Formats: sequence, structure tokens, C-alpha cells
Amino acid sequence: MHIAIVTLHYKNLGDTLGLLESLLACVIPAGVALTIYVVDNEGSAELAETLKKYREVKLLVSGKNLGFAAGNNFGFRQAIDDGNQILVAMNNDTFVGKDFLRQMIE
Repeated sequence: MHIAIVTLHYKNLGDTLGLLESLLACVIPAGVALTIYVVDNEGSAELAETLKKYREVKLLVSGKNLGFAAGNNFGFRQAIDDGNQILVAMNNDTFVGKDFLRQMIE
């Protein structure tokens, strides 16, 4: 099972990194592949440099601020093209517990 989580980044690196850290701390159930897509709605060089250390994270640069709906759709299209079966939109100021993925799948 391939799960994609899509989040938008716009002007608050701390929030985006907090979400990523909480997602990457999750227990990933057997048979699950997780990819996190960060849609950069501002063209942040700092974000691009920071995300290089996260191999589970794919940075998608929109080239302009697409807004919430179009930004998520941009991420969803890439996630679908990459073969993900489950798509989740998540605000970048969200934090999840370690059992989030298991509970979501159940």
C-alpha cells in the first residue's frame, strides 16, 4: 500500500518542519510505503536546501502561489503519477502522533 501525504508550504518553515518531523516519527506498518509531498507555494530556497536531508520527502515547486485547492491538486497529481493509492491532504501546522498511520489505515 502506497500512501502520499501532501502539504503546502508558504512562509513558515518552522511549521512545515514540525509536521515533517512528526510524520517521520510515525511507526510505519508493514507493507506500507509513505511519501510526503511538500508543495512550495513561495519558491523558498531555504526550504529546498533544508528538505535535502529528508529522503521520504519530495519537494514540488509550483512556480507561483497556487492557493490552497490548486496547490493540493498540484501535489495530488504528482502523487497519483507516482503510483500512490491513498492521498491525504494535511495542513503544514499539523502534528501527528506515532500511531497516526496505523490508526488511519484501520
